[in-house]
Amino acid sequence: MLGLQNGPDDSVSASYLACVRLVADGIDAHALTQAIARGPLHRLGVVQSALYIPADNSHPGRGSSLVLAGHYNEPGIDSAPRSLALHVTHPACRAFQSQEVVDWPMMEIADEFPLMSGYGDQLRERGYELTSCRMLALPVDYQSVTHGVLTLQATNLPGSWRWADAELMRGTVSLVAVWLRMTQATNLLQASGILSPGRAGRNVRLSERQVAVLQALRDGKSNTFIAATLGFSISTVKQDIRALQVMLGARNRHEVVQRALRVGLLPVE
Repeated sequence: MLGLQNGPDDSVSASYLACVRLVADGIDAHALTQAIARGPLHRLGVVQSALYIPADNSHPGRGSSLVLAGHYNEPGIDSAPRSLALHVTHPACRAFQSQEVVDWPMMEIADEFPLMSGYGDQLRERGYELTSCRMLALPVDYQSVTHGVLTLQATNLPGSWRWADAELMRGTVSLVAVWLRMTQATNLLQASGILSPGRAGRNVRLSERQVAVLQALRDGKSNTFIAATLGFSISTVKQDIRALQVMLGARNRHEVVQRALRVGLLPVE
């Protein structure tokens, strides 16, 4: 990633340190998952990475759903992760609730996790040998509390983990935990008025649906109206609003609009 002419372990160390610097610079969750996949974990062949956090991020370790904070797809991988209700059968939900790593072969992923049906076929179509492809869901813990889950679709996982590989994975999860704690602390300071939003939210990337929901919130529309107008379910609208709250560090829909206006995600009328 840095163009250094060193051995493989040196390159991994350099890319890990580059990720540390990016976290210190205040990158968003999308950039974080991309940096992880294309940097220190590149040799594991990560084709998709995603970071989930509880919908109520003021109470880590609890909640009824996981919000997709950010994700990275290798070009050509079309299946996109989404926010999840905790009761569904998904590796991220299982890892969050059990606080244990979920490691599942992609050959069997649809049998155990129906929501991931088609993921293995897509990898096979791109020429990957499914016997070496696995899905990892890693709890992001801090002081024995799970603050989120990092999921990875990897196409080149070792049959048996070396100490260096295991430590690299632990270090990566710890880095994500630091990013989450920094983000939560920043959001709390901003919510209390101690810290100005400044550049917070300026790097947020919204989907077309989230932009439409944000505009409807600005216009004071109800969830029922938004769902009917945009053609989505009410639960999808609620998930989008929770995702907007997380990305903008807002406590409610009114703050979502105010912060979106402040950082330029909505035009001032």
